[in-house]
Amino acid sequence: MAMPAVCEIEDVNFSELTGGNARRSEDTRFSLIQLIHNGPDGYATFHRKGPLGNWHDIGAIPVDRLRSTLKRIDHHLESDSYFSINTMYRTTWELEQIAGRWRKRKRNSYNLPIPFRRIEGVRWLNAFFVDIDRHGDVSPEWYDNLLGEIEVAQQNRVIPPPSILVRSGRGMWMLWLLRDADDPSKPQSARQGELRRWQTIQAALLG
Repeated sequence: MAMPAVCEIEDVNFSELTGGNARRSEDTRFSLIQLIHNGPDGYATFHRKGPLGNWHDIGAIPVDRLRSTLKRIDHHLESDSYFSINTMYRTTWELEQIAGRWRKRKRNSYNLPIPFRRIEGVRWLNAFFVDIDRHGDVSPEWYDNLLGEIEVAQQNRVIPPPSILVRSGRGMWMLWLLRDADDPSKPQSARQGELRRWQTIQAALLG
C-alpha cells in the first residue's frame, strides 16, 4: 500500500497546529503537545524549515521535560516548525571533526539530543491526523461549512469522531488520540503489528 509522501516518522506542523501563531497561547500550545505525547517515557522530536526550504533538526526532547524545554527554544518555533506525532524511544549521535579528529556528538547546536528518526525507533503511537488546508480566504462561513461536512462524514461512518479539532489559521487539523485497547490508562505501544496497522490507517486518512 502506498504510504504518505512525508517520511515514515510522521511530523505535524507545530506553528499551524497551535493556531497559526506560535506565541498565541503558551499554555494552550504546550498542553496540546502534552495531550499527544502523554506516555511515561521517550522523546518528541522538533524540526524547522530554513529560508531555502532546507530541513533542520531542532532536537529530541524527553516527554517529561517538554514544557520547560519548549519555553527555552520557543523562538525557534515561530514559523515553519514541526514535531513528531509519535514518540521515539531513544536519541542518536553523529560524527563531527574537531582539530582533525572525529568524535561522536550526542547534542546539536541547540544543545538538545539528536533525534533518532527511523521507523524502528518509534516507542508510542499517539494519534492519527489529517490536515485540511484552505488555499484562499479562511472565513467563519468556511469553517462552519467544514464542521458540517465533518459531522456528516461521522454520521455516515466515513471517519470516527475526532478527539481534537484545531483551527490552524490556514485550515483545520483533525486528530484522533490513541490509547492501549486493553488498558486505556496507557499509551499505545508501537509493537510491530500495531505499527503496521497505524501506517495503513494513517495512509487511508490522508487519501
